[in-house]
Amino acid sequence: MESTAAYNLSNIYLRLKELGIDKRYIHEVLLPEWWNDEMLTTKAGFIQTASTIAKNLSVGLSELLDTGATLALKTPIEIRFKTRNRQGSLADQFFPNSISAKLSKVVFKSFGNEIEINPSTSSEMRREYFTRNKFLDLAGLTDFLWSKGIPVVYISKIPAKVPKFDGMTYKINGRPIIVVSSKRAQDAWLLFILAHELGHIFLGHLSDSENGIIDTDISELNNSEEEQANNYAIEFLINDINNLPSKTIMSNPFKIANVARECARLLQVDPGQVALMTAYRDKTFPTVSKALNILNPNADAAAVIKSKMAEHLKLDELSGEDREFFERITGLTGE
Repeated sequence: MESTAAYNLSNIYLRLKELGIDKRYIHEVLLPEWWNDEMLTTKAGFIQTASTIAKNLSVGLSELLDTGATLALKTPIEIRFKTRNRQGSLADQFFPNSISAKLSKVVFKSFGNEIEINPSTSSEMRREYFTRNKFLDLAGLTDFLWSKGIPVVYISKIPAKVPKFDGMTYKINGRPIIVVSSKRAQDAWLLFILAHELGHIFLGHLSDSENGIIDTDISELNNSEEEQANNYAIEFLINDINNLPSKTIMSNPFKIANVARECARLLQVDPGQVALMTAYRDKTFPTVSKALNILNPNADAAAVIKSKMAEHLKLDELSGEDREFFERITGLTGE
């Protein structure tokens, strides 16, 4: 038997560590559950291991093994993310580009709906939504986006050293995908993130030269496009910021919850969304966070998005390797 020492992943670990991808992530996400160190006792096993890592990162095997080569994505169209805060270095850019390339390949293999991307104002989009739905909440908007040919994917696992993000949207071959990774449990937060990303898409913020946007923290406004996307989200969700309750009556969490319920009934929207928007307006996030927990004490927003992924994707049409990877990175296993 060939020596285990002759075939180890040390160089791959070092290369990927420089790009923010740690050893633990490689083993828990990039490699299948059945993998173990015995695979490295033969050259064939080592090549298979390296090939699996390369495939799941959308890079070439030869480039991954050659420490002097640049890791380039194997995608038809390069994904270029607009710079947002820290998202400017190679390490910051590699994982979003890599995972975007992989997700688009997997998602569009198992999802064939025609895309409906006609420029629409927030009010037009709101009217269209309510022709199909009676109430605007996270499950409803997620379904609505899938029906328009816009997949919504939740990622539950990101490397520890990679900058976290609330959401991102990107476009490949004219097809947009929204990716959410926020750990916030309340539906209202992820509902706003989806509406915000919807704004980026329909406001034309994705171009041929810059076809991706990463939003590291949806509560921060750091340029005009982010402000435009926030305004689009507000108008889509509640029609007008002036529809929110008066600041003077929003004094404590229980009162906020009660007022939000009444206002939401009139606006046909999730009460948590009303409460969250008052927090944006009044800068009262600590108090409103308590109100959100009163409104939805058992919230699990990620589970809502993942359940819709399971409904809309034909995962049985994927190869075993692609399906296992998708389930690992999204946490969809067992759904």
